[in-house]
Amino acid sequence: MTRACVLTVLIAACFTSVSAEPVRVTPPVDRVTGHSRTVTSEVLGEERRIEVHLPVGYERQTWRRYPVIIVLDGDAYAGIIAQTAQLRRMLGTAPPHMVVGIANTDRTRDLTPHLAQDDPASGGGVEFLRFLREELFPFLDAEYRTEPYRVVFGHSFGGVLGVYALFCHPDLFDACLAASPALYYDRGRTLRAIETALARREPTGPKFLYAVIGDELGYAAALQFLEQRLQNIEGNWLRWETHEYLEETHMTSALRTIPEALRALYAGWAMPRETVARGLDGVKAHFRDLSARYGYAIAVPEWIVNDLGYRSLRAGELDEAVAVLRFNTEQYPESANTWDSLGEALLARGQLDAAESHYSRSLALDPGNANAERMLATIAARR
Repeated sequence: MTRACVLTVLIAACFTSVSAEPVRVTPPVDRVTGHSRTVTSEVLGEERRIEVHLPVGYERQTWRRYPVIIVLDGDAYAGIIAQTAQLRRMLGTAPPHMVVGIANTDRTRDLTPHLAQDDPASGGGVEFLRFLREELFPFLDAEYRTEPYRVVFGHSFGGVLGVYALFCHPDLFDACLAASPALYYDRGRTLRAIETALARREPTGPKFLYAVIGDELGYAAALQFLEQRLQNIEGNWLRWETHEYLEETHMTSALRTIPEALRALYAGWAMPRETVARGLDGVKAHFRDLSARYGYAIAVPEWIVNDLGYRSLRAGELDEAVAVLRFNTEQYPESANTWDSLGEALLARGQLDAAESHYSRSLALDPGNANAERMLATIAARR
């Protein structure tokens, strides 16, 4: 058949009526979900729209709480950050996050900490931070399941406000991810405020800073000034990285910053194989270290303990399997899966009454748990 004939056949096939065979589709897949909320601010005297991106599993795992990433210029970057954070969570290199993007109303006013001599619209950043502290954060904590760990992402003016808040208002954020922070903007006033705050800083928990600039006149000198001050601080309360990417511009630096900053923030989150090989004690120690590093209690994820328990179960180490899976029920008593798994280990050890009790608890938490129903029927048949 000539090439022309083949093309004719293919075109004709495109317009042939579809056969009666139904289209096959894959089952629905959980994704990061987003929705809009409006917060009425008395501090700012206006309504502020936020975009809330919830992590996969938020609706099902009602006992879990999540660290929060606050995204300035939220319309532009919140969705990208939410999806990037989800990929890192899937890879096991970061925890799941709740991401909150704040839409702008008056960007220059809200994202600049001080009034610049040549820009009368600037200088409302302190009031904007007050809005976060007194209104937005209490709203998020009341409406959603949040952990006491907050990260701020900002680009340009947003980067300025983020860096300023991290050091001058340390109760607001635990980490700042700044893309092209315009620290030169107010003739160094913000940098001097940061310098003063660093000199008199009292411990408020561990902090993290990641700042990137591109090929941008004026930005490098301001960043170098900040780096010199950070190099002179005492103690180990701050982890920080700064980078200059000459292949990036002011407008492209954010896309470079987002994945790299999340990588750096959660460096060491994933467990080495040798840690897993040490069993539950090794895993507990890993998450104790992470809790100290990030400044809040980080529980061992349910799925990790469940996997350890089943490894012991497959190896015939029944006592160890029961002990590990019992720890999971203590950590996550509201999870139907933890009681189901422990029931299986107890059944393998021949403890019918205990297994029945645990499968019943699982079924009460999740009436749709078909496996628990089957196992309860199996136990009844063995009596």
